Amino acid sequence: ILWMLPPMIYRLYGPALNNIEAEGAYLMICKEVLPTGLMGLMIGGMIFATTSALNSKLNIAAGVFTNDIFKRFRTDSSDKTLMRTATLSTIGFGILTILITLFIPLMGGVVNVVISLAALTGVPLYLPTIWTLFSKRQTGTSTITTTLLSLAVNGIFKFITPLFGFSLHRAEEMILGVTFPAACLLAFEIYYIITNKVSDRYDSYLVWEKKNHQRNENLSTEEIQGTIKDNKFSLKVIGTGILLTGIAVALLGGLADTGKVLIVSTGTIFALLGLFIIRRGVR
Repeated sequence: ILWMLPPMIYRLYGPALNNIEAEGAYLMICKEVLPTGLMGLMIGGMIFATTSALNSKLNIAAGVFTNDIFKRFRTDSSDKTLMRTATLSTIGFGILTILITLFIPLMGGVVNVVISLAALTGVPLYLPTIWTLFSKRQTGTSTITTTLLSLAVNGIFKFITPLFGFSLHRAEEMILGVTFPAACLLAFEIYYIITNKVSDRYDSYLVWEKKNHQRNENLSTEEIQGTIKDNKFSLKVIGTGILLTGIAVALLGGLADTGKVLIVSTGTIFALLGLFIIRRGVR
């Protein structure tokens, strides 16, 4: 609601926008309704949110490359070598991200790129993992096979078949990207049910769950108090962030030319919410 409703409203406000201009609809509607101070705060928030997400993705990619790929081939690597590899891979993935970003306008804009990538890779990557949360029969072979086969089929219909005059529309791409991996997992599930096969990792999970349950029952008073203390500290950090944000919004609203009452009231509500959370953390 917070991210999609404003640009959808602006789409009605300015229906003549083309695809590239429509990508800036969120900023355009913010420019229409926000005063100067809050506009800058909103842009800063968007920049920091984007860079935070990008940093986390780069760290994940570098960690996977270093620990799951490089370390398997160089098992005797020292910590210094692994850190250097992680640093270089982070830089490499960052450069690759920048290069891909430069080509996004040539691919039809960020909206088309995101939707196409989501249709091609979203379900094949995430559905097998989610499926295994509810099934005791799926194995590593079935999930990896489903992912690789789905990515291959989606890639063929996205990049190969258009060369021969056959291409899918966006809706058809999304339908294929959802139904094919689901069909593969369903086929594996039926096969494992017929053969009465259960994943070896499921037995290991049952053992782990039993030990974890016993460990939770035998927690000492010090461990319980430590957990409660950590939770309270987290509440104080979150509450402080909300409190400072509310104060900043209220102060910027006081400097606005229009809508002072609404903006200051909104900031005050956030500040009070932050104080409430801080008090919950102090108790």
